[in-house]
Amino acid sequence: MSSAAEPAGRGAIIVRRSRPGDAAAIHALAAREPSAASWPLTSYQQFVAAAGEGPQLRAMFVACPAMPGAEAGSIVGFLAASLVRGGPCEIENIAVMAAWRRAGVATRLLQSVSLWCCACVAGQPAELWLEVRSGNTTALAFYQRMGFAVTGQRTAYYPDGEDALLLAARLRS
Repeated sequence: MSSAAEPAGRGAIIVRRSRPGDAAAIHALAAREPSAASWPLTSYQQFVAAAGEGPQLRAMFVACPAMPGAEAGSIVGFLAASLVRGGPCEIENIAVMAAWRRAGVATRLLQSVSLWCCACVAGQPAELWLEVRSGNTTALAFYQRMGFAVTGQRTAYYPDGEDALLLAARLRS
């Protein structure tokens, strides 16, 4: 999936499926962004490599600048999702570089995973699930604008004791 958006002052972005060579850049971005899940590099490598076989499908989407002079392969955002056949699609990890926030990157990543999820379920009802820190009001407002609703809560889910809110969005195929 390759299309561009024009965030003011930052140029266009391209959202595409990740490639095995992207794992180190994805890991580095996640390490810089406190909202991203803390996975070791090997987890990113395995996630990217195990994209589509068996009962559990996985997809990693990356957002990259599409402007002249942009460093080849630079990644400004990513989204990791998995889908167990017959079940919902779960967003497992998402992060956008601070300098690219509020430029439509997360929206484009969610749109890409939504299209992927609908294609995987081939006309069946599709749903996206995710967890968000209860105190992350910015992310919660974003997800609600994108059609997610709070469906539950996990008490003391995060290592620091913060609760997680469970969110779900129904997709149209």
